[in-house]
Amino acid sequence: MTAYAPAAIQQLFAAIQARIQVAQFGGIVGDQQHSFGYHLARNDLPATDYSVQLPADHLGDGAAASALDVTLGLGSPLMITCTSRLLNAARAGDPRLRALRSFCGTTDGQNTHPYDLSNHQDGPLNSWDKSHLWHIHLSIYREFSNNWAALAPIADVFCGVQPAAPTSVITSAVEEEMYTLYQIPNYAPNANRVYAVRAGSVPIWLSIDDLNALSRFGLLANSKPKPILQTELDALTVAVKKGAL
Repeated sequence: MTAYAPAAIQQLFAAIQARIQVAQFGGIVGDQQHSFGYHLARNDLPATDYSVQLPADHLGDGAAASALDVTLGLGSPLMITCTSRLLNAARAGDPRLRALRSFCGTTDGQNTHPYDLSNHQDGPLNSWDKSHLWHIHLSIYREFSNNWAALAPIADVFCGVQPAAPTSVITSAVEEEMYTLYQIPNYAPNANRVYAVRAGSVPIWLSIDDLNALSRFGLLANSKPKPILQTELDALTVAVKKGAL
């Protein structure tokens, strides 16, 4: 076995523990009892393993483990609270979880409750083992195993930090500058999400109401979203923040 624990995932645990001090480190690299999944390195797994199937799991360091276990204790109300936070955010399509493939904890203290963000599979209850009654497992897309910027928002959700108020597309529309629409095709974390890009501005994830508003104001350069890679969308964001655009 060649797996190592990426610094970004270690930092993810540190960020959680800084806010939830009773949280205990449950592990990143799997022990001998782990024979499959994100606790192991892609290089150590067969091509048939579920954790190396998606496009986002073909990327990233093949020697990196890509999971985190956070132990909160059997019967701890925090197990229910933190699992519920993740579950509510996942069901709502919270973009802060874009680097998270799946998780499992408990929402009632009695049953394990997994959720797969890649296909929005909620449950089934107790399909994961009972150890998830006292620890929450986080599976991270392998592409992001060394990307702290992508993992940091997961800690916010886990710890109950509310998202910042979104930039109002309708307010920006007053400037009467055209927006170009983009969509990330066949990319599990953000598939079917439409982003609006305006010169000199960070890409904005549009709600249906936002999209309708822009259309109503006649500020769309194209009505059908153009395909774009996640890396290209990220590069636009970085370039804007650096003042390059």
